[in-house]
Amino acid sequence: MRICESVSRSKMIELIATSRVPVTLLAVGPLTDVACLLNTAPRNVLRNIEEIIVLASRLEGESVQINGLTVNDFNPRMDPIGAALLLGSENARNLRIRLMSFSLTGQTSQSDDLIPFNSDTYPGPPVVTPDSQASFQWLLDAAAPRNDYWSGIFGTEEGPFDQYALVAMIRPDLFDCREARAYVLQCPYPAWSPDYPSADGAPTEYPYNAPSNLCVDHGPSNGSSLSQVPAQLVVTLDRKDSGPRVRGMAGIDGNVPPINLPARHVTACIDFADADGRREFQEILERYTW
Repeated sequence: MRICESVSRSKMIELIATSRVPVTLLAVGPLTDVACLLNTAPRNVLRNIEEIIVLASRLEGESVQINGLTVNDFNPRMDPIGAALLLGSENARNLRIRLMSFSLTGQTSQSDDLIPFNSDTYPGPPVVTPDSQASFQWLLDAAAPRNDYWSGIFGTEEGPFDQYALVAMIRPDLFDCREARAYVLQCPYPAWSPDYPSADGAPTEYPYNAPSNLCVDHGPSNGSSLSQVPAQLVVTLDRKDSGPRVRGMAGIDGNVPPINLPARHVTACIDFADADGRREFQEILERYTW
């Protein structure tokens, strides 16, 4: 696993091994490095991990949309094999994994419940000094291109995403988190498969958007852009679901490898605990300026 010999993996092992308290990992990007850590680190290092909080997953049968436009679960999309190895690591089978599902994290990017980052919603630091004002202005300037990009696609600015993982570490009580099971659903075929359908090098609509496709959002009503989603990280609230941990056309033509285990026990955060939880989440963002 030469791909796992990375600086980030080595640094994680060093920090976890030398920590005097159990460590919580926040996985807010593609799951490559975390999966590598779980599958290659010494077990005595892994025993010092308290929990891994993952910004990814969709509820079984859930469409992933922002303001009515179908999107993808970006982090699993970028490395679905990493997602499978995260769930399938035998070295960390007793490790707690908390999945922050899109049903929760997508809420505050919707037009009817938006938490944007701009000068209207964040008036500035409570203690006004030249340094604090300069820092705040830098944040506004840095956020502006992303806000413009997001608004051009979805009609509104982007809300918080990564911040959900951080708040779940310090205030898990703000969210409705339940015992659940997780699995990876392979969508036929990945773009690197020799059987991947294309015309003049461009993806065609089939089989990704064929009516028989098992993956949600890959139906005839969506275009071929979803051909960039080779697999999905799915959460089921059915704790008795004993189906396989990798489902679909596993292990064929470069697909996600099969894992001969049932769907993995996880904790899934699917909503705010209540209206107060939603309010306190926003207050935390405002207090620490994201």
